[in-house]
Amino acid sequence: MTGRLLERDRELDALDRALRAAMTGRGSVTVLGGPLGAGKSALLGETGKRAADAGARVLSASASALDGEERSVLPQLVPGAVPALADLVRDTGFGSPLVVLVDDLHWADAASAAVLGDWALEIAGLPVALVCTVRDGDPGSAAPAVRAVAGSATWHHQLAPLTVGAVRELLADRLGDSAHEELAGALRTATAGSPLCLDAALHDLAVHGVPAERGKLVSGLAGRSWRLRERVAAALAAMPARAADCARIVAVLGTEASHALVERIDDTGPVTVAEACRQLAALGLLSPVGPPRYAAPVLREVVLALMPAAEHDRLQLLAADAVQETGSHVLQVADRLLAVPPGAEPGWAVEELRAAAEVAVERSEPVRAAGYLRRALRAYDHDGADRARLLVDLAAAERRFDADAALRHVARAVEGLPSAPERAEALAMLPLTAFRSAKASASARLVARVHERDAGRTWLEPSVDVRLEARRRYSRCEAPGAAESARERLAGFGGKPPVDTDAERELAAVLLYTSAVGAGGTAAELSAPAEFLLRHEPALRRDAGTTPALLLSTLVATGGAEHALAWLDGALEALEADGVTGVDRATVLCLRAVMLAGLGRHAPAATAAWLAFDLLGEDVLRVSEVPVTALASVAMTVRDHQLGAALLAGAALPPRDEAGLHLRATVSLLRGAVAERENPRGALENVLGCATALAAAGWDNPVLFPWRPWAARLHRRLGDPDSARAVLRQEHEHARAWGAPGALSRALRLRAALAPLPEQAELVDEAVETLQGSGDRLELAKALLDQARLLRARRAPGADDRLRESYRLAKGCGAHWLADRIGGELRWPPPAVPVPLTAAGLSEAERRVVELAVAGRTNSDIAAELRVTRRTVEKHLTNCYRKLGVAGRGDLFRVHGH
Repeated sequence: MTGRLLERDRELDALDRALRAAMTGRGSVTVLGGPLGAGKSALLGETGKRAADAGARVLSASASALDGEERSVLPQLVPGAVPALADLVRDTGFGSPLVVLVDDLHWADAASAAVLGDWALEIAGLPVALVCTVRDGDPGSAAPAVRAVAGSATWHHQLAPLTVGAVRELLADRLGDSAHEELAGALRTATAGSPLCLDAALHDLAVHGVPAERGKLVSGLAGRSWRLRERVAAALAAMPARAADCARIVAVLGTEASHALVERIDDTGPVTVAEACRQLAALGLLSPVGPPRYAAPVLREVVLALMPAAEHDRLQLLAADAVQETGSHVLQVADRLLAVPPGAEPGWAVEELRAAAEVAVERSEPVRAAGYLRRALRAYDHDGADRARLLVDLAAAERRFDADAALRHVARAVEGLPSAPERAEALAMLPLTAFRSAKASASARLVARVHERDAGRTWLEPSVDVRLEARRRYSRCEAPGAAESARERLAGFGGKPPVDTDAERELAAVLLYTSAVGAGGTAAELSAPAEFLLRHEPALRRDAGTTPALLLSTLVATGGAEHALAWLDGALEALEADGVTGVDRATVLCLRAVMLAGLGRHAPAATAAWLAFDLLGEDVLRVSEVPVTALASVAMTVRDHQLGAALLAGAALPPRDEAGLHLRATVSLLRGAVAERENPRGALENVLGCATALAAAGWDNPVLFPWRPWAARLHRRLGDPDSARAVLRQEHEHARAWGAPGALSRALRLRAALAPLPEQAELVDEAVETLQGSGDRLELAKALLDQARLLRARRAPGADDRLRESYRLAKGCGAHWLADRIGGELRWPPPAVPVPLTAAGLSEAERRVVELAVAGRTNSDIAAELRVTRRTVEKHLTNCYRKLGVAGRGDLFRVHGH
């Protein structure tokens, strides 16, 4: 079975005593009892081995009926006529005791069981030890002859399940160092400590590996372990029909099983459900206490795997009817309907699924709600208005976690909705993240189609009308002239956009964003209304990727990122207090990372970005374009090439005609940044391609799309300083016209690097002056460094003071690469020497996590490789940052990535 006999010392000691007693002429009968798979046969085999080693004569037989045919015990023990026990002892020779071992006595033929009963009565004064195994709960254990043997037993030992300590030892035997306390506990729960189930599970883990999700520890095991299926099938075949039926019904019902439900599904037969469940509990399939539940999850899987498909489908349908008739909670009924075979749903299914979806949405479980509604659509085989409304309900659930799917379903629904208000409300219900600014995108086409069909309708709800305008403008913000149109519409608000309703704030956010991306007006004109709107935006939003994202992008573009941090911190606190994790938290973290990066605080920005990336996982783009756009921007700003490469590898970007320009442009720049080192010419092509796309739409914001600084850098690297100067002159003009301090200072500083010596000081001094009072501390650190170098070159005073201030700012931003460079010029303090991994006091697990992290693996990848949870990886990384003296993942890669 499980290799070693663990936690069976008490039984083995008793069997040793029985053997010693037989050697002194004192016979005994020992019965080893226990449920299916308790390890009785393994213990019996060890008894025979010990007896043989002690010089005893061993006779053994098995009554096992796995092949479906009765096996006579006596011919296996003695050939020919069956002697009395005393004659058998004499015939086997005096001087050595006789040990008779009978496995699965409950399946013995009646004649053999009767003889064994006679031997048990004769055994007292003979040098014989009779040891039998009997399975609890098997109908054969109640046979009179078997009960006679058990009743005459000198010792009766009931085998208990193995504890988690034994499971841990067995794991170490099979898997070596990968054995883990958490894994042992999960395996103990999945198998209930049954040696039969453990043996199958351990073999399966050794062959197929340990899944990262502990909930899937024994998933699929029933289909892979023929021995486990064979043992359970044989045990059920021996049970009364009512008990076997109950086993199957309880398996289908799972955690919803109750005696009443089982009775409602199958009320035939002379044996009550309660009695049948007691029989199954004695057998070891069900738990002995509480409502009907399988003792081990893997045993339920086996019973389900043994069921013919037609029987499984029949029981699922009966179960759905039963839970609905008994007035179970609507979510229980809906979950049961999901298990019914497609096409076999009862007539009441659609309404129940719809009602369950409403409850799930109220509970903030949109994924669950969408599952119910998809099934309702499959069960609803009619076209028309009702189906269209189901599609709208589905889109309403999907809008928070799969904006593209929500858009597709509304696009299908609008053709079937009978009235203009319904079509308008369906469109207005979608979050802005479902719409893309690409002119040829499906969202743009849908908005245009509904607008053309229902143009001129004046009887829409005012809020719906405002939302429709927001979606029309957002889906057309790449059109030439969109920024100027948005600026004119904003001017109509008189400097203070309306903020009373979500719809009004949403429209104002779209107008501000459209103006910002096209650099319509100046940064100062847009910054104040964006701050004003954000102050009125609730901190706890399930859709932080909509209005807040547009406002935050506007604030970044205007250089007002510092005003957004307080709102984002409040949003994170509100989400945590409300128990919200996953996509919603990741979206806020992405936006916070952008704000921190815009303020030059690189270390916390990189940490927030990586945490968001790991939280999103495969959903990095599925939610909306906001996360991937934000993360790409952060990767470029903080120079985290590892994050950039991981993002490009992990995000399945939409087709060019579907992706919004903000996403396309940012990703083009990111590709250029990642390719810069190895392929500068290819990187320049990406950057110039981005410029062409931006120019076609009239988007020219120097903060959001800093393509000219990248192009100048690449031109210079490729030996073309004249092109670099020309590009930077344009950047200077646009940055001055826009007026964001960080972008203007950067343009001045970069122009100075290529300007004649007499002009350099004037440009750099203006760059420093521009940033006084600005929140962009990293840009100020760079400008002060350049100013200090020019002062030193002229041997003018004040250079060291500026270097020290630059160093302080760089360290405060977590830009260690810049701080080290400044420290080298100051020659004080010396650049920090990284703590070697070998000297940091890292545990072996922490060391492996660090090695995988600097190799570019995400937290999810690391968890899967090390067979731990993602939360464990996060804890290890936090400890490693502290021990290694680094600020976050970006620093970790910078210091130890070599």
